[in-house]
Amino acid sequence: MDAQQTCTCVCALHPPTACACLPACVGAQLQDTFPLHVAAHKALTAQARGRLATTSLHTELVFNMSGSKHIAESLRRFGITDETSLLLVGKFDATDTQLADILQLVQGVQVPLSQLASFANQALLQKYYKLAAEEMKVGNVTDCIVGRIAARDC
Repeated sequence: MDAQQTCTCVCALHPPTACACLPACVGAQLQDTFPLHVAAHKALTAQARGRLATTSLHTELVFNMSGSKHIAESLRRFGITDETSLLLVGKFDATDTQLADILQLVQGVQVPLSQLASFANQALLQKYYKLAAEEMKVGNVTDCIVGRIAARDC
């Protein structure tokens, strides 16, 4: 895929509910959808408890994708920028019409989620999640990322 093109992926967490609006480079920072599901679950749980750390459910999901407790840093790393070339798009509780409307806003090539791993930037994953070589000996990248996301608030 040409680096100038935008990759648009749409996923469903629990049909007919679509996943959350994941702005930007998340496409380059995900090689599996499991961390996305964990972050979405944390966002939905925080909303149900009235304890969102951010202003909206969708922003909470982007924040939860990071292993950092700093909201601004999380949004900088996982949010949309002018240089964004990979985009994972969706919305909580979206109707088919709403998803179609969202997709019209994105210029690029839509690819299936099964290809997500081929777009993952391993160097960014290791940098952003501070993955150690010792961890990689006993688990894979996805396991380490899920651990960071799940244990961030502990």
